[in-house]
Amino acid sequence: MPKSNSLGATLLRHPVIWGGLGSVAFYAVITQGWISHPLVTRYCASHPIEYIAVTLFFAGIAALLFKSFDVAVQLGSLGSVTLGEPPVGSQAIDEIPRLQASLAKAAAGPDDGYLVRRLHEALQYIQRKGSADSLDEHLRFAADVDLGRMHSSYALIRIIIWAIPILGFLGTVIGITLALAKLGVEEDVANSLPLMISGLYVAFDTTALALALSMVLMFGQFFVDRFETRLLAAVDDRTSAELVGRFEEYGAASDPQLASIRRMSESVVESTRSLVRQQAEIWKSSINETHLNWSRATQSTGKQLEETLSRSLSASLDRHAAQIAESQRQFALRQEQSLAAHATKLDEARKKAEAAEQKRWSEIASTLEASVQALHAQQSALGRQGDMLMKVVDATGNVRQLESALNDNLAALAGSRNFEETVMSLAAAIQLLTTRLNGVGSPNARVELNPPAARNNAA
Repeated sequence: MPKSNSLGATLLRHPVIWGGLGSVAFYAVITQGWISHPLVTRYCASHPIEYIAVTLFFAGIAALLFKSFDVAVQLGSLGSVTLGEPPVGSQAIDEIPRLQASLAKAAAGPDDGYLVRRLHEALQYIQRKGSADSLDEHLRFAADVDLGRMHSSYALIRIIIWAIPILGFLGTVIGITLALAKLGVEEDVANSLPLMISGLYVAFDTTALALALSMVLMFGQFFVDRFETRLLAAVDDRTSAELVGRFEEYGAASDPQLASIRRMSESVVESTRSLVRQQAEIWKSSINETHLNWSRATQSTGKQLEETLSRSLSASLDRHAAQIAESQRQFALRQEQSLAAHATKLDEARKKAEAAEQKRWSEIASTLEASVQALHAQQSALGRQGDMLMKVVDATGNVRQLESALNDNLAALAGSRNFEETVMSLAAAIQLLTTRLNGVGSPNARVELNPPAARNNAA
């Protein structure tokens, strides 16, 4: 913490400053008329000595309040300050720095309160001695030291309690002196007597105020002192609970020879540790040198092996490359021969395919030519058949006319009852028509002269 900040914090916690501020506030209240009781004005604001006494009283009250607050905070934080659970058996002295670090984390600082300071001092004592022997005597000594510190912390309050009555008596002496001086100056005793009595009032008022304020401060100091004594007793219990039995005790206080044996044992252990450390360094250097030699030998062997393998691989690769080149040449030759034979076979197959294709196209051409001729013949036949059909159509028209005439004749014959002759004539006409049709169409062609309607009419 910077020095300026530390000085500022000290000034802010100084009781005289807060007492002065309290006195200024008190007299400001009286001046403003917020407190106008005659007794307050008479005993607190009638003489300069009263102003000084009230200011000292407020300083003492501030000191007691700061002290009470500090003690209350320490009592409330006793449970949070701990060294942790001790291990099974005893704790090693080497772990004291770790315990001090954990203690510093649990508190704001190493001097923050009685418990933290006493635990730090006890741990430093054990670390210096190297054992927990005579720890009880040290704890009792630390308790006495804390009692002395507590007593010295009330020095300012005791001075104020002592100074306030002195100021009251001083005010009384000054008041009596002023009263007697007024009595000596005035020639008329009857007129000067009231002035002397008023001066004596003021003189004895300062003494009464000083005694009253001193009694308040004395009782306040008594209660705060009892409160802090209770805190010290709790600190004694917590310190004993945290430290007694935690570290190993060798009993050197009751048996001095044990301490000598312990020191000899520690010296032997330290010598053995030093020898082991030196031997470990020797082994380490030997192993490092062996490792270095092995690395060098490995590198040399690796280089030789690399050169040997390189030469062997170079010769093998040359032979292998020559064999591959020869195999490639023979393969290319065989491939060339195979391709030539395959080309010859492909040429022969091409010629055969061309001949077969030529023959097939010739057959297709002849077939197409025959088909064309057949189509021409069929077309001619179709033309003739068309002509014949035209003739048949014409004949059909003639047949229709004949059929109409026959129907008329049949109707006439039926009317004249010459039906048999008409039938014979009809048969002759039909025969004649058939002969004509056979002469026009094919021999197998058959023409239906009478449709179903005509037959029905004939019937």
